Amino acid sequence: MNPENRELPIAECFRDYTVIEYLALLYPRLPRRGLQPLFAAGRVRGGKLPVSPRARLGEVEGLFVVGGVEAVRPMDLGFAFSMRMTGSSRSKRTQVFR
Repeated sequence: MNPENRELPIAECFRDYTVIEYLALLYPRLPRRGLQPLFAAGRVRGGKLPVSPRARLGEVEGLFVVGGVEAVRPMDLGFAFSMRMTGSSRSKRTQVFR
């Protein structure tokens, strides 16, 4: 089997998590919005079938991400960090995005 398509281990304590929550835990630098297209393309699978991001891990047998997650762009934490370091207020950050 392709190493990019290997089964993701699921610890018993995570069985109540949704698939999207679990992937967000496994790949903390990847935004959930970036993970959503993997589901839309059917690349997140339970066994051989595509799985919903809202499915509970306890309902999934064999969790795979076909092709890996390398195509998902990591979060850019630089902007949020620089805003915090400069002491900018929330209202100033909101104005930047208007």
